[in-house]
Amino acid sequence: MLRGGDWDGRQLLSREAVRQITSDAGTPGTCGMGWWSNNEGRYAKMPKDAFWGSGAQNQIGLVVPSLNLIC
Repeated sequence: MLRGGDWDGRQLLSREAVRQITSDAGTPGTCGMGWWSNNEGRYAKMPKDAFWGSGAQNQIGLVVPSLNLIC
């Protein structure tokens, strides 16, 4: 997701699919297709290109492409 669907030089997902998955889906709130995003700048201290997913037991995966960050 950080590199737009590219894994070690192999395109696993199209860039358009990654954009759709990690961008706001037009629903209330800041949810894409399975990921949450900060595209609208809801969290002022977080870059607008940040997106994250959450899972069981409060696990969170955060991706910030502008910082080349995954945590």
